[in-house]
Order: sequence, then structure tokens, then C-alpha cells
Amino acid sequence: MRLIAVLLAWWAGRYYNLLGPWRDTDWFHRYGDALRRRLSAAVWDGWLGLAALLAPLLLLTAFLQHVLPGPLLLLAGVAVLLYAQGQVRLDEVSRRYLRAEQHEQPEGQRAALAELGSTPPAGGEPRALCRDFVAAMFWHAYRYAYAPVFWYLLLGPFGVVLQYGLVLTQRYAERYEGHQQGLRRAAGVALYWVDWLPVRLCALALALAGDFGRALQGWRQGGAPGAVEHAARLGEVGLGALGGLSPETPVAQSLYDARALITRGVTVWLGVVALLVITGWWA
Repeated sequence: MRLIAVLLAWWAGRYYNLLGPWRDTDWFHRYGDALRRRLSAAVWDGWLGLAALLAPLLLLTAFLQHVLPGPLLLLAGVAVLLYAQGQVRLDEVSRRYLRAEQHEQPEGQRAALAELGSTPPAGGEPRALCRDFVAAMFWHAYRYAYAPVFWYLLLGPFGVVLQYGLVLTQRYAERYEGHQQGLRRAAGVALYWVDWLPVRLCALALALAGDFGRALQGWRQGGAPGAVEHAARLGEVGLGALGGLSPETPVAQSLYDARALITRGVTVWLGVVALLVITGWWA
């Protein structure tokens, strides 16, 4: 049943123009602001604030997951997976990056890189920007495609709400620069451990779908301390699985190859899950 929901969400995700407005996250920021005004700073800015923010959503999801009949639970799974795909469409951002590169507009390239949640460098060669953008593509695909699917297959809608709720909480806390650092750290630590296993499975899928040896080398070289470890390693794995970015390869071809590798990696995941279902190892 869950595999069917994943396939339906994957298919429906192509209709981004219809679903984009539905993925709005402003309600979460309003919800967080309302809760923050009702709690003291000592309670709000830390683990207690994180629990207060997410517990109602998780309890409601757990209740609905328990009482909804099969068909409605399937639709609920499709809905949360579609919502967790986020507001940024990877294909559209890639096209904007490519247009900026073709017109020699580095600021446009950096803007596209920032849309994927990566901090663009102040300067740098165009090829270095391309490398950073491709690495950010792999992390974005993990955050909004691989991770929600993993937690949905493991825990149902509850898992998606947990994972994406932490993502939204971290983004909410980042809006208040210099404030709510305790909440931001708590969400970051929780998200680090929520990401720990699926990041490694995603890296394995990309390696199996590409150049395994160079992907493994990228994993070993991509380690970084703190919260950036997962993003750095996964970016290096993706670049390694592509076989590296040759200076002679056109940027358009590099972006196309990265997108194709992401699709093949997802196919590896779904193929393994389908095999487990067929053999009876996964209900």
C-alpha cells in the first residue's frame, strides 16, 4: 500500500504548477509565532520549544493514521508526500541556472544556487559555481524526495510529518537571525539524527546508479564537522557517481546527467522496496 502511495505521489509531482500553491508553508510560520508568544523564552528557545511545536502535529497524524481506513490512509500518504516535496522545483531552478550561465550572469547563477538552500560563494570561477550547483541538486533531491519517501515507507505519514516538520522548524528558526538559536540548534541536532540513516542509503543508491568507486571516494572525502556533514558528503558522493565534472563537458550536459542520476537513484530505492514487497519481507 505504501509503495503505491509513493508511486502516485511521484507521478502527481509532475503537475507542479497545480500543486505549488498548496505547498505553502506560511501557515507553519504563523503557527510558530502564535506559540512563541504564549511561551516564555526559556521554554521556547530549545528542546521544549521544539517538542511544543511538533507534538500537536505528530499526535494528530498518529491518531489519523490509526483510525483512517485503508483507501483514505493511502490518499493521506500521497498528500503528505506531495507536500513534503517542497516549494522549489529542481527542474525550473536548473533551467534558471543554465540561462544565467549562458548569458554569463554569475549573480543569476548564485541566486539559483541560493534557491536550493546552498550558500553561494562571493566569487569563484563559473566551473566552480557549476560544481556547487550540482552538489546542491543532490542534497535538494535528498531533502525533498529521498528522505520523505524513506520515512513514509518506514513509519507512514507520521514519519513524513516528523521529518518535514523538523525541516520547517529549522527554516522557521533561521528567519530570526540572532534569535531562537536554541530552537535552531535543537531542530538541527534532531534533523541530523533523523537524516543519519537515509543519507547513507541515498548515497548508496547514487553510488549503485553511477560510478561506485568514485562515489565511495567522494564519501570519504566529503566529511565535515557539524550539521553540514550530511550535505557535504552527499554532494561529493553525487559528484563522484557522475564520474566528476570534466571542464570539457557543457554545463547543460552536467545538469542533465545529475538529474538523470537522481532519477536512477530513486528507481534503485523503489526497485529494492518492490522486491521486498514481492518476496514478503515488507508488508
